[in-house]
Amino acid sequence: MIAMTYLNNEERARVWEITHAKGSTPNDYIKELDVPYQDRENLNIPVMVGYNYVNSKLKGASTKEELERKLIELRKAIAKY
Repeated sequence: MIAMTYLNNEERARVWEITHAKGSTPNDYIKELDVPYQDRENLNIPVMVGYNYVNSKLKGASTKEELERKLIELRKAIAKY
């Protein structure tokens, strides 16, 4: 949000569209971010990565199966570090 203040209106609108689901509120993101982090296996997933996961979910860009597969891939990738 802070970085977006340095963008012109057109760029700010483009970034906002990419990073936020239409009709969603910050509380929607908070609620949805809480869900995967309730599972201890997901605690090491960086919050920004979790945000992208939730953004995809709120935008309806992925099916439930795709989201579950993505979460498994994230766990595996983080476990390597």
